[in-house]
Amino acid sequence: MPLSGLLDPAFAAERRCLIGRTAGTSPVAPGNPFAPFTNCPAGAPAQASSASPEAHHTNNIVTTDRYGDIVVYTNTINFFGGSGQVVPGYGFLLNDELTHFDFAPSSTSTPDPNLPAAGKQPRSSMGPIIALKGGKPQFAIGAAGGSTIIETVVQTLINHVDFGMSLSDALNAPRVSQTNSATSTAEPNFYNSGLAHQLTSEYSEQFTLATGPIQPLDSYPGDATALQVLPGGGAEAIAEAYRLGGGSALALASKSGSEHSRRATHGHNHPEHRIT
Repeated sequence: MPLSGLLDPAFAAERRCLIGRTAGTSPVAPGNPFAPFTNCPAGAPAQASSASPEAHHTNNIVTTDRYGDIVVYTNTINFFGGSGQVVPGYGFLLNDELTHFDFAPSSTSTPDPNLPAAGKQPRSSMGPIIALKGGKPQFAIGAAGGSTIIETVVQTLINHVDFGMSLSDALNAPRVSQTNSATSTAEPNFYNSGLAHQLTSEYSEQFTLATGPIQPLDSYPGDATALQVLPGGGAEAIAEAYRLGGGSALALASKSGSEHSRRATHGHNHPEHRIT
């Protein structure tokens, strides 16, 4: 994993300069995170995407204890029922994440790092984060939603850090998802916003209205859970207010009765699977 290149400001500048006054044509070719980087490279030909089928069977849990330890845990069995195999004596399903490999290269002339092989893990959109300040945790975010997880976490992060929204407001703000497709999938409140109209009229961006199985209570892209560390050692558990019927936030008191001993957030793609 070329972390130094991916985190290099020069690589970020190389990708940023491709953003112009007109929306790019999808799919967009990926960048090359290896030096040397150019000021603004000429547009490379688009590469085919072999996205695997997705379903909505992922959950994310954010939790902290009385000592300030924080865990963000994203878990999935992938497609409906996972592999269909239950671990004997334990009662949980194994996933079928092998479907996230590419079983044939998209091009015979281009190496494909996502081919199955021993010791490999398939690609994944999971992106839980724990944000630190001065070496101490400040907040944590994770999400479910297949390929929309990336946009969900990033937009929540930007809303909170750059736009100064509370973490709760940032998580519940209208979202849009672009997964290298011809159109961006927007939630109703974003789809009908002045910003969306501006992006369409001035930048030629195109949007598709997001829908879900229990409209009008749910919509996509994604659903998230978060946790905010409060002054004085407390924590606030944050869950979806309305997406997919709403999330679940829970505080548990310790035997000593400490009000802020433990805070947990649970979020799932299906309300009937939600932990309470």
